[in-house]
Amino acid sequence: MNKPKILDHDYDGIQEEDNPLPRWWLLLFYACIVFAVIYTAHYSFGPGKNPNETLPQELEALAAQRKINTPPSEVPNEEIFALLTKDSAKMGVAHELFEAKCASCHGVKGEGGIGPNLTDNFWVHGDGSFATNHKVISEGVLDKGMPSWGAMLKPEELNLVVAYVKTLAGTNPANPKAPQGIEHN
Repeated sequence: MNKPKILDHDYDGIQEEDNPLPRWWLLLFYACIVFAVIYTAHYSFGPGKNPNETLPQELEALAAQRKINTPPSEVPNEEIFALLTKDSAKMGVAHELFEAKCASCHGVKGEGGIGPNLTDNFWVHGDGSFATNHKVISEGVLDKGMPSWGAMLKPEELNLVVAYVKTLAGTNPANPKAPQGIEHN
């Protein structure tokens, strides 16, 4: 066995040995250097695609995949909404959703506040039909401060809130906000 070479300097009586690095470590170190040179040459100066070039294509593919996997958000027909309004258990859930999400702007009884009164026959956006209300609630009206609830509510919850808003018509709560918009029956 070879004795390690002792260097000719010492610190506080401690002598330093000059041990060579293990051969496997040196091979791994040199392999990493060679890999880094080849990688840099290939992707920076050679035929390899730069991540800045591939990112837009990958984002397009991801958007297409999301579109395929997203279920269509069809608006139920008027009959389904009418049936929802007659189901007291579902309207109880809808009332809780309305109080949690909508009452801060439209009042607990739909009488209006920051947002318009939902109990009269006047509508700022649309004609008050289920389909129009579904669109307004789902997409929101950002210029008026109403958020898009379609992304925040499940489709079933959205449909319940739309049906519940329709049940508010003609309820005559105390202190309603003055009519806004166009009158529709």
